[in-house]
Amino acid sequence: MLSRDMRRRSIGLCFSLLLACGGGSGHRDSAAFPALPAPDDGSPVAERLGVSMGVAWGADPDAVASRVAAFAKLHELGIHRVRTDFTWHSIEREKGVFDYSALDAMVDDASHAGIELLAIADYSNPLYPTTAGNLPGTGLPGDVPGADLYPPTDPAPFAEYVRRSAERYGARVAEWEIWNEENIGYRFWRPWANAGDYARLARAAATAGRSACSSCTFVLGGMSMPQPIPKINAYPPGPVYLPLVLDAAPDLADWVDAVAFHPYQYPKDAPEFETAPFPDRVEGSLATQHATLARILLDAGLPRPLWITENGWPTNPGVPQSDDDFARIFGLDPALVSLGRLLLGAGDFGKVVETLRGVDEAAQARYTVRAILIAAALGVPRTFIYTLEDGTFEPDIDQESVFGVYRADGSPKPAVAALAALTSILGPLRFAGDASAALGLADPDRALAFGDGTATVLALWRWTDGSSTLHLAALPGDAELLDQQGTSLAHATRGNAIDVSLGPDVVYLRIAG
Repeated sequence: MLSRDMRRRSIGLCFSLLLACGGGSGHRDSAAFPALPAPDDGSPVAERLGVSMGVAWGADPDAVASRVAAFAKLHELGIHRVRTDFTWHSIEREKGVFDYSALDAMVDDASHAGIELLAIADYSNPLYPTTAGNLPGTGLPGDVPGADLYPPTDPAPFAEYVRRSAERYGARVAEWEIWNEENIGYRFWRPWANAGDYARLARAAATAGRSACSSCTFVLGGMSMPQPIPKINAYPPGPVYLPLVLDAAPDLADWVDAVAFHPYQYPKDAPEFETAPFPDRVEGSLATQHATLARILLDAGLPRPLWITENGWPTNPGVPQSDDDFARIFGLDPALVSLGRLLLGAGDFGKVVETLRGVDEAAQARYTVRAILIAAALGVPRTFIYTLEDGTFEPDIDQESVFGVYRADGSPKPAVAALAALTSILGPLRFAGDASAALGLADPDRALAFGDGTATVLALWRWTDGSSTLHLAALPGDAELLDQQGTSLAHATRGNAIDVSLGPDVVYLRIAG
């Protein structure tokens, strides 16, 4: 089983605990360096990593220029995977007629640029009946916003679109995700989430797709995990929704290869943070969310790896203040916002608003890097960060506009240098084990080991406020300490010692031999 938690991985390490353990902060002395673990048989770090983003279709100059710029940014990051929409209604505009010309141009350019695609098979199509029923204006472009997000009542046409797409692109697009955040009923599976209907759609689509591409990988659509609204069950979060899908699809193992989730810490907490904003909404850290879903799959007798197909942190410094601002940002009727404020009360409504405030750019960089490291330690085969570039719609108060690691003007946020350093330092290496205990560290200090059989890199950090210093003696090889941006901080030769300062930014200790 590819999916496994950090505790199980660390149990198998042949570490000798030779370092003294200090307190929560301060200085730790050591007499000798512990034995280093061998890397596992999983994929290298760079192979696991991607970006979830929109990519322009078509062969017109603007679309081509947009792709060239985006792919150049990906290469700057050292990332060669992209998760992007292969939208049904943009391909089948006339019943039974599938026009792939605009998508062909994008897929061709991605292939030439060395970009591997995870295609999201989504959403609905106005040519076929949907769960919108007889609501007026369900055509596209419709006068009912988001009409394409009402799923088809009959999964067969959707399955045929997936089959034809996999048949056309299977040699170049090996991975397919069926829908996106289907458990958010008010947004992506209108008018409400329905696990049984989604299971039927996903089964039909994956079965049809596999008939056209037996070597392709098919993944359940990424489930949203957090629910940061008190008193209102807006949608069933992943741990509630997944068992319902499994009940409706006990044969899931026959037609799906992986299950995806989106472990946003909604949206501003660190990936190690365990407590949601409200007592009845505790989703937990990234590791806890992963363990919860993995246990559900195991209990159902359907072990499947868990993929992270979206995760990220926005950098909006402000939040909507007035009901009109709130309504405009989220496309709501101001009267509904006022009603929500009344139902929740001023205190809880204020807490909800605060969950919509982003982090600063330095925190985005450190949280993104740490989440990638934790996911690799959990054995997650794919982690897609969200997203590449900011939008331009009220970025100061609209979190959806500022999840990018590049600003809207194309300039890089600190996350760019941090990601480029991560892929440069750890990209070809495989996870070797949780070295925290062997180095005498306890929570909140972390140390994860990565290697390739000839060298080992320790990624170290403290995820809470404050700092501590780790003194490593009798180094087993020549060592270099680098900061989160890849800048060299110190060197030490074999047999000597080095001091490592642990703080919220990851540092890397590269040890030869």
